Amino acid sequence: MNYMKSYKNLERGFTLIELLVVIAIIGILSGIVITALSGARSKASEAEIKSNLSGFRTAAELVYIDNGNSYENVCGDPNTNPYIAALPEGGSRCVPGVQDYSLAATINTEGDSWCVDSRGFTGFGDNAGTNAQCSASAE
Repeated sequence: MNYMKSYKNLERGFTLIELLVVIAIIGILSGIVITALSGARSKASEAEIKSNLSGFRTAAELVYIDNGNSYENVCGDPNTNPYIAALPEGGSRCVPGVQDYSLAATINTEGDSWCVDSRGFTGFGDNAGTNAQCSASAE
């Protein structure tokens, strides 16, 4: 009778192997989730940068109208400064001109740039800091 009581007590807990299997499964699942979330974070960051560039374009048109049909001050105007300040530090290039402008920003760790300009271009490209229009990125 005493033997039966101690045997029943042993059946209540989990074995070491069962615990290790559960921990391994949790580890695998958490690894999958973390990998998926890192991709979502980078896409969200890219979307934020693209949104700021789009907002800059709208503000640039207001600057153009307010400054007598000129984009010369577009990179330093109080209407456009919040959009430029929200871009990655050191990864954006604003090039003003009298009748045109361009603003490019690095959107990922691979160095890809997203660019907007006064011609209406929005897409992958770079202004290279030398002219006021976006050019297609080198492949």
